Order: sequence, then C-alpha cells, then structure tokens
Amino acid sequence: MLGLDGGMHYLMAGTPHPLWRLTGAIALANVAHGNSNGTTAPATCIEFQPVLRPDWFPPHPRRPREGAPAPVPIPAGRTVTEDFSSTAGWRAAPGGARSKSLSGETMRLTLWNLSGASAPVDLTSGPAVERFVFVVDGQASIAEGSNQRAIGREMLVIVSPAAKNVTVSSVQKGIGLLAVFESLRP
Repeated sequence: MLGLDGGMHYLMAGTPHPLWRLTGAIALANVAHGNSNGTTAPATCIEFQPVLRPDWFPPHPRRPREGAPAPVPIPAGRTVTEDFSSTAGWRAAPGGARSKSLSGETMRLTLWNLSGASAPVDLTSGPAVERFVFVVDGQASIAEGSNQRAIGREMLVIVSPAAKNVTVSSVQKGIGLLAVFESLRP
C-alpha cells in the first residue's frame, strides 16, 4: 500500500504503522493485517495485490484456506514500512532520476522521482512481470517504442509482462513522481 492522503494506520501483528502521505507498507504472508483511519478526515491509499484472488470477483468461488493455521509475528528486523517522503535512502539512476524501494516476498513498491531526470527511465528492465504505474504527482510521458502518451496525476498504467522497453520521462523539469508496483514472481 502507498498512503496518498490522510491519517490511516496499517495494522500489522497488532501494531499500528502510520500510513501518511508517501509512506508505503507491505503485509507479510501469514501476519494479521488491516487498516484503520485514526482521524475523522478521509484517508486515501493505493494498493497492489500481487496474488491472484479469483474469489474477489463473481462468481466468487470458494477457496481453501491458505497459509498458517494462526497468524504469525513479524520477523525481528524485518522492514514493513518505508517513508518515501524522507530524503534518506534514495538511489541515483543514470540520467538523473532517483528511486527508492520497499520489497516484500511477492512484490516491490518503487517510487521514481523524475524531477531531475534528463533521460528516460526504463520500467521493464528486469524480469518480465506485470507492473502498475501510478502517477502520484506531476506529469510524465510513457512510451513503448514509437508509441508515446502523456500521463498525469492519479493516472494508472498497467504494463504487461510481455511489454519491452517501456520508458517514462518527465514532461516538465522539476515535476514527476511515480509509484511502480511490481510482482516479484513471474
């Protein structure tokens, strides 16, 4: 999950983790988790579900219970949240873009700051997996080969596992923040 606005808390193993704007959280397998809004104001987040859940859609087939017979604790030392608004931990990419990631066992959330980028960022480098690209702020251009499209705030683009050389570029210098959710299992 990525907090976009408001005062939500992500409860994991009975502990509330603030999910403020630009804070990411990953639920671990078999760890009890859920959400609560600690304020009277609305809270907004976006969530990527890397595990196929056919029971969520009609005709809602029943599935056998998966996972541990009882919830497990968060392993000691395991990172389950990341404050993407913090200046610490960002990595420079070729061309001036910066990225920061939070990974679980089945998915990764990477924020890309394109504000200083002079070159496109290739989103499809690495394994052929489905990616959800969400524009958090600003505008960008997304391209695959000669096909190009402008994308803006709160737009979602799904990049299929078959896509190759999908790049994003900042449209306006100093603006462009993208969240890329990707499965770690092809």
